[in-house]
Amino acid sequence: MKRKRQIIQLVIAGIFLTLPLLAACASSEENVQAGADGSGSTLTIQDVWARSEASGHNSAAYLQIINEGDSNDLLIGAYANIAETTEIHDVVSENDVMKMQEVDEIPIAAGETVSLEPGGFHVMFFDLTHDLTEGDEFELDLIFDRAGEITVTAEVRDHTPGHGHGYRDPGQGGL
Repeated sequence: MKRKRQIIQLVIAGIFLTLPLLAACASSEENVQAGADGSGSTLTIQDVWARSEASGHNSAAYLQIINEGDSNDLLIGAYANIAETTEIHDVVSENDVMKMQEVDEIPIAAGETVSLEPGGFHVMFFDLTHDLTEGDEFELDLIFDRAGEITVTAEVRDHTPGHGHGYRDPGQGGL
């Protein structure tokens, strides 16, 4: 009976020692991998975040895509249920004026990292269906030509100037 009690105490102690480690893993930066499906595409998606914004307005998501595979891939679409419309965009200069434009795809070359960031490629959300408040999270589906659909969790961050997220105000509705 004494031996059984010691085993139970060890199991309980092990559980309590493991819980902080599990909590630390859950709160760390998301790092989603997809691949090993024979497509030659091995993608890692990390640092996924979106700008805070009020319902009815527009926002955007930013992230890094790392292609550790031996085949090129393309980001060809995105979806999130937080907005009426979700599109992939780039910021381009036209007649010395910076503007956003929708793109059909973003190339993800084998062995390369592509950053979607303010002032460049990004996922655009038009007509938010509810407020995006700092600290909120939502699911974002990224659609790739070879890797297929990958669902990631986006963290909402404050987008006002001076908060260290690379935000720069390009004017009404722009990124």
